[in-house]
Amino acid sequence: MSSDCTKDPEEGEGMKEGMDSEEEEDAEDLGEEEEEDDEMDSDEEAEDPSLKEKIAWVDVETTGLDVDQDTIMEVAVVVTNSLLNVMAESPNLVLKVEDRLITNMKQPYQDQHTKTGLIERCKKSSLSLKAAEDQLLKFLGDHTEKDKTPLAGNSVNADKKKFLVKYLPRVMEHLQDRVVDVKSVKELCK
Repeated sequence: MSSDCTKDPEEGEGMKEGMDSEEEEDAEDLGEEEEEDDEMDSDEEAEDPSLKEKIAWVDVETTGLDVDQDTIMEVAVVVTNSLLNVMAESPNLVLKVEDRLITNMKQPYQDQHTKTGLIERCKKSSLSLKAAEDQLLKFLGDHTEKDKTPLAGNSVNADKKKFLVKYLPRVMEHLQDRVVDVKSVKELCK
């Protein structure tokens, strides 16, 4: 860019002062091309029905992996389209966890959740499992259609799904039976 430019670049004016007329035309053409690309993207989304398909990515933090002795500490959902563009994000829901469950947590979980501050947040939380399920169900109802959205996540089929089935059954009833497990995809890529 020429040093003749005297205005702030964020203001947009004065940017062409140091350009000759050929450069000005190229800059205008570039702007028109960008507008056309934006229009094509929105047209493509409107025409491609697969972009309307949604995926519910669920992340769950638990006190351990034993679904009969452990519980959910935190849960969040991100809804994407089929190209993995984020459509909506739920709040991170930190649940009230009984002291005995926190005390009986195995050391790796104690260490991890102490380091992240999750244990302290759970102790301070008043959010019950039922209230969390109500909030997630409302969120999913607002952003997805019942029985049309698969559950997705890392190791979701191995352990998280068990916790979701036991502790958040109405959320699981809202989602499709299909599961997208990222860990399985990683294994296939090896």
